[in-house]
Amino acid sequence: MDLLVRNNEAASFISTSNGDVVTISNFISQLDEAAATRLQRMNQRLRDLEMQMELLESEICKTTYDPYKDLMQFPPSLVNGFEA
Repeated sequence: MDLLVRNNEAASFISTSNGDVVTISNFISQLDEAAATRLQRMNQRLRDLEMQMELLESEICKTTYDPYKDLMQFPPSLVNGFEA
């Protein structure tokens, strides 16, 4: 990190990995933007995965649906009809 003085004000600069020299505040801003972009991309991927899982779950439910099993959850009087 280098320290340059201009107009009696101290400004701190750093050298990035690709050799660019930027102010610390610029570097932090760029880092913040990059992190926000990555988080947005990751959030979108998670939303897409959740949607895919919901679709798969609904397909599984459709293929494994057993109406007779579902009828067993109701009281016998509703399944067999009311007795007089």
